[in-house]
Amino acid sequence: MKREDFEQVVASTIARYRLLEADGGRVVVTLSGGADSVALLEVLLSLGYQVLAVHCNFHLRGDESNRDEAFARSVCAARGVELKVKHFDVVAYECEHGVSTEMACRDLRYAWFEQVRFEHNCQAIAVAHHADDAVETFFLNAFRGTGVAGLASIKPRNGYVVRPMLEVCRADVENYLHELGTEYVVDSTNLGTDYRRNRVRNVVLQQVYDMMPESKAGLRRTVADMRGEWQLFNFLLAEHERAIAKHAPDGSVTINAQAIAAMGLAGESMLFHIVNRYGFNSTQVSEICRAMGNSGKRFESESHVLNVERNCLMLRDRRLLPAYEEVPISLASGVSQPVRLAVERVSDTFKPSAVDGRFKVAFSTKILSAERVVLRHQRVGDRMRPFGMKGTKLVSDLFADAKLSEMAKREAWLLEVDGKIVWVLGMRSADVYRVSSHEKEYVILTYNK
Repeated sequence: MKREDFEQVVASTIARYRLLEADGGRVVVTLSGGADSVALLEVLLSLGYQVLAVHCNFHLRGDESNRDEAFARSVCAARGVELKVKHFDVVAYECEHGVSTEMACRDLRYAWFEQVRFEHNCQAIAVAHHADDAVETFFLNAFRGTGVAGLASIKPRNGYVVRPMLEVCRADVENYLHELGTEYVVDSTNLGTDYRRNRVRNVVLQQVYDMMPESKAGLRRTVADMRGEWQLFNFLLAEHERAIAKHAPDGSVTINAQAIAAMGLAGESMLFHIVNRYGFNSTQVSEICRAMGNSGKRFESESHVLNVERNCLMLRDRRLLPAYEEVPISLASGVSQPVRLAVERVSDTFKPSAVDGRFKVAFSTKILSAERVVLRHQRVGDRMRPFGMKGTKLVSDLFADAKLSEMAKREAWLLEVDGKIVWVLGMRSADVYRVSSHEKEYVILTYNK
């Protein structure tokens, strides 16, 4: 590929994926000193972009690390490009965070790149990944298990991070620099097999290319096609998600379980892409699909809770879930917290039609002499003696009979008087403190939901 063609392909990639704006301000260019990063700097300068170069010195390769820094400084000085250099203590970061050297370097450099971009009001962070890098990532993702997103490999854009050279390959990069007469440095660690990516590049793929030279172009084309498939998949996913998942103003999501089940394996994939952004993994999604129709199952990620209801899946931010509460109250007058209860003392013959047993209930005035009255949420094993029944019943069975959702169960309030549950507000009162026929005075409690 000639110099003009190389620059045209990069310009076309930038335009096709809307990676950069000609008048959008400076671009942070990540400059290691290797062929890829030097070519990225050269091509963006040739295309007329204003750049701010950044170089990381991780001090992992002794004199070679300092050589790379010196080379990056000389390249930028020769082109009048501002350069920012950052020195990192990778070993300390590894110990503090318990991550590998690869991950430590990645975390450190991208955090710093974003800091530079923000502080200097740059439009994007350009990194030098090319088509061969995308093929390597394709295999790395496939080997550890992945879906469409992983097989689509490296994307042209990830937030502010852009990859203008994703449609050229390593040979194109080297030819471009040769034609320009531009030198670069070689990272000796890229030639070994110490890291997984190096093993894929230098061992696995090299053997494939040696046996099937034509596969190199075929694999690049496959990865490029997968990027298109991923974009199409996301477009179709968004269309179907709007019909299946309803997002409420409070951040909760109601997912149509019947629609998911009717889709079979496609439904499981759909569910994964809906809930994965909330921290649920593929194993949990498989378990959720098996649990659908079994109301009461609960699954949790670090940030969210998913409850399996009769016909839906209810997803909520765990920070917004009601905590268990037990609030002492007085029935001497009306109650305003945590719920609104109107208290009326009546001096008249009791008429059953005056109450409904759910939102409006009547009790003997003896309830006013109780030592301890609280409003609280359900606890495991709670029992009450519903009005009109001879025996007791689990409150959880009352909830099941009423087909309450898991959230409704958590939010339900119980009135407990001297250790006995006398009322599940909005549902059922107990045969405790009942008003006898001879009583001429009683108390009516009204729940204003």
